[in-house]
Amino acid sequence: MTIQTDPNMPVRADIGPGDLSFAIPTNGRPQSLGNGIASIRQHVGPKPRILVLNSTPKETDAAIHDQYIRLAEADPNLLHIRLDHNVGPSEARQRMAEACETDFILFMDDDHEITAGAFEVLGAALIRHDLDIVAGRWIEEDSERALGFVYKDGFDHDGTRWIEKFPIRYHGDLAGRVIRMDDVLATMLCRRTVFDRVRFDAEFDFFFELFDFFMSCAAADLRVAAASDAVFLHKPTRYRSVSMRQTQDQQADAARFRDKWGAAPKIHGLHLPPPSFVQRIKRKLRR
Repeated sequence: MTIQTDPNMPVRADIGPGDLSFAIPTNGRPQSLGNGIASIRQHVGPKPRILVLNSTPKETDAAIHDQYIRLAEADPNLLHIRLDHNVGPSEARQRMAEACETDFILFMDDDHEITAGAFEVLGAALIRHDLDIVAGRWIEEDSERALGFVYKDGFDHDGTRWIEKFPIRYHGDLAGRVIRMDDVLATMLCRRTVFDRVRFDAEFDFFFELFDFFMSCAAADLRVAAASDAVFLHKPTRYRSVSMRQTQDQQADAARFRDKWGAAPKIHGLHLPPPSFVQRIKRKLRR
């Protein structure tokens, strides 16, 4: 379903910056996090509180920990939640959702930067279309990201049930639109009341954590959408510490999903052209 934004409606935020908290999990990437924080202060202003869940392992180089401390000390409206061990994105996001005291929370990762107007577009979409969650679009250097996903389920010939995510990709005809989705990207604006009904499940690692979260949203009849004009820059950066991403187990995560939802998870998109040699090297270096 595509929700057409009224072109005569002024583009302004229906959510004030003081009603908003940003939530950013981070691990071993203080410089990248600093760029994201700077983008928030430049394009949204000083009022939103920024929650940072820092799970950089304690044995990481002290210089990295010092960079995080300086970032926290430089921003009086930043809450630095410090763990001494790495946790996955689901646990990190859930902890920040529980710590949030504002009516709205906007999640980013520590390799994202928000662009001018993105907050206003998300805020207007959430309020005017009575949504629970609305996410933005990613622009990145060397790969294509879906704007969001729709789900399809079915059965294999042996009776095994599956649920598959199908990407909805951005193109010019979707400019200026808000599109209902089953599943969206991690740069998402949520009403805080969402977390009275669903939660991020800490049992999931990096593979299916958002798939699981949005399955919960669908079960709770939450309204989820993507706003194509809310742009975030995605700038993947190499971890300078040990990360669960380096030790994750896709098969174990898939088994958890099957146990919880009674269906095998699938993510459509193998038809996309494979990354070039240079792209593969860049991605390997970022891990």
